Amino acid sequence: MLGLRNRTMLAWVRMNAVSALLAILLVAILLSAAMADDPPPFFEEIGSITPKRMALNNTLTFGVKADEPGSIIASDLPNGGTFTDHGDGTGTFEWIPRTGQEGITRITFTTSPTLKNLFGGQQVNIMVSGFPLSHGIYRPGYESGQDFICSQDHLTHTPMLKLDLVSVGYGPTAMKEIRASADGRIRTIVDNNNNCCDTTNCAQCNNFVWLEHANGEWTKYTHFRENTVTDPDTANLGEGACITSGTFLGYEGDVGHTSGSGSQNRFQQNCDTLVADTTKKCGIHLHFEVRMNSTTSGLRLPLLCNVPGFVAVKDQLYTAQACDANACSSSVALNGITYDEDDIKVFQVDDTIRADTVIVEGTASVAFFAGNKIKLKPGFIARTNSYFHAMINECNGSPIGCPEP
Repeated sequence: MLGLRNRTMLAWVRMNAVSALLAILLVAILLSAAMADDPPPFFEEIGSITPKRMALNNTLTFGVKADEPGSIIASDLPNGGTFTDHGDGTGTFEWIPRTGQEGITRITFTTSPTLKNLFGGQQVNIMVSGFPLSHGIYRPGYESGQDFICSQDHLTHTPMLKLDLVSVGYGPTAMKEIRASADGRIRTIVDNNNNCCDTTNCAQCNNFVWLEHANGEWTKYTHFRENTVTDPDTANLGEGACITSGTFLGYEGDVGHTSGSGSQNRFQQNCDTLVADTTKKCGIHLHFEVRMNSTTSGLRLPLLCNVPGFVAVKDQLYTAQACDANACSSSVALNGITYDEDDIKVFQVDDTIRADTVIVEGTASVAFFAGNKIKLKPGFIARTNSYFHAMINECNGSPIGCPEP
């Protein structure tokens, strides 16, 4: 009887061992089949890789995929960043940003040009920590009542934090007015160019205006039609002039480094020649950016009044209006709220903002604008990597007056 029991147990053990072996073989077969298929979904195709946001000391990993087998080259890698080319038309990027690497990093992934990806590569934006928000709230740079679309927002524009705006009703003969987004002093005008192209060095042929504002920020308006800023029959402006919010600056155009954002009514040509490239066209639009305290200092994400959430979003339709001093609520009390990840939150009130048990962390960006008081209670925390600022300002938040000549 004991021998039968032992033989039965031995048979049971053998059957389970065989079952386990079959299970292992099945898993191996499934893994082999999976590896033979297309790359998994986290491999993004070059030409449509999404911008990235992350916090310091965290790991960012993503895969890239060419539209056909071959090698991929990654250039401008940040310190500590690695890229592994798998040799089959895919590759993996990995990076842990450390202190001192905050801000915008741009990496270029390059392949051979193909019918699907004519440029053979893509520059990818990576934002480390929260977005720095503008300290002023600006009116959109068109005349009041003008509808416009954000064709490239702070995420999709290269580099990040700049905006491309396109008026509704643009065209070769349309004359859409560009307006100053706040009071300021004109520091630079260039409006004598007429050509356009989409190469990087074409930026030297942009027509633009720089305004310095009383809050220390600078705004730039780019791609004016030729001579429409300085001509006495149009805006008739000069450097050094102190102007008010809504002042007519010139007409929206397609001059300089511009393509694909508007009517595309003209063929492109190099800045120094009139020889046209009939395969590419210009694009009418307004480029807008905000800098911290000079024309070359750090970018800030522009906050726009009469835009939901104050931040323009790609492909969304808006209507330009002057900032309304009556648009603010009296006060706001915040309690038990955590802002993190991709949160961008702006509060603008006429009197008081109270924040109690509020946490700003991760890559969140939060701004408080109050006309009278801002109370940050003991439960308020803004952690490293996030972005937070609080300002006492009039309700519309727009810079008032001009800096010294």
